[in-house]
This record gives sequence, structure tokens and C-alpha cells, in this order.
Amino acid sequence: MFIKINDIPSSGLFLNRTINAGDIDLADDQEYQINSALAVEGLVENVGDEVIANLIVKGNFTFTCGRCLETVQQERQEKLQLFFDIDKNTDSINIGDDIRQELILCLSKFFLCDDGCKGLCGHCGGNMNKKECTCKD
Repeated sequence: MFIKINDIPSSGLFLNRTINAGDIDLADDQEYQINSALAVEGLVENVGDEVIANLIVKGNFTFTCGRCLETVQQERQEKLQLFFDIDKNTDSINIGDDIRQELILCLSKFFLCDDGCKGLCGHCGGNMNKKECTCKD
């Protein structure tokens, strides 16, 4: 996802784009699956020798809960702030690479199906969200 430096007005360039994960080489992982195109919106500003992009990236993902191992589908939104050094010879910047790298870091987190997830029983391995475990400690 390239942005030409000359296309950024002094007031900043507002982005509102939809991109496919494959467009930025963001593939499904063992920890998550990308179910929809990614919505990218925000402001890109040229501040002299640097371009700053304050973006929000939204998408629908499927992941495995880190406690109970259930599969969960969830809408996620990540705030990204990207910085690009530029000089008088810089024609454009590729924000797609940085979006991909930041999303990989964000999606590598420990996800829960719910904040109150009880997880699995340490004895029998049963999902304690579905039924009370009768194992003795």
C-alpha cells in the first residue's frame, strides 16, 4: 500500500481503504485466521523529514482461546502509529509492510474467549466454562 509523498497535503491525508490480507502478505497463522478484508483508516501527515501515520485497522479474526482452547470469532481493532524517515529524494512510502508487521505483533498476543474464561481443569482437561468439574484437587 504505497502513498506518494506529493499526495499528502499540509493538512494531512485521510485514509479510508479496504485491503485484503494477501495484499500485504499477511497470511493465516496457527494462532489466528483472518476472515475478512481489513479496513484501514486514519491520518497520514508529512512533518518535514518524517511521515507519521496514525491508523486504525479493523478486521474479523478467528483464534483459539488461550485458556479453554475453544475457537472464537471476533471483530478486532488495532491502533497503529507508524513513522517513516524521508528525504528530498523519497517519492513514496509503503505503509503495507509496516501494517503487516504491526498486525503480526498484535495478533501474537494471548487471546481469551471472554475475560471471565475459567479455562481447563488441570486434572481431567475438561472445559470449566461448560460444566463444573468434579475432580478432587
